[in-house]
Amino acid sequence: QHYRPGEVIVLDGEYTIGSTVNFYTGVQVHLLNGRVNDMWFGSLYPDAPKIFEDDASFARLWSGRQRVYFFTRDAERRKWLDKLGGAYELAHAGGKVVFTNRPLEAGGQLGRAEPGRQGRRRGEAERRYNDANAEIFHRRSPA
Repeated sequence: QHYRPGEVIVLDGEYTIGSTVNFYTGVQVHLLNGRVNDMWFGSLYPDAPKIFEDDASFARLWSGRQRVYFFTRDAERRKWLDKLGGAYELAHAGGKVVFTNRPLEAGGQLGRAEPGRQGRRRGEAERRYNDANAEIFHRRSPA
């Protein structure tokens, strides 16, 4: 919905928290402190994509000129992002939040996905999780 080519999407931590973002957008995502589990070994190869951010490289990215979308499960991360230069909540759904480092252009609206209800069976929860990711980034819609 808001993503434009050249902007950066960063997942907070492990790839699994937002792997559907990559699927629905078709965009290579970056990982903040995501050199863990299966990603660790491959990330050490010299030809590995330059998508692994640490706190210092992310701070430079966040305070840079390009728009960055930060996808996290921890809404409290906003306090840290504010210290890096400010944060704007773009959307929240399914226990996840997307912040961006730049305000939306004039006339843009903050996207808000409808928060999911608690206590549904697992299949319903997974559907809402995937739908939320698709709604937040709106490039492809779920089948």
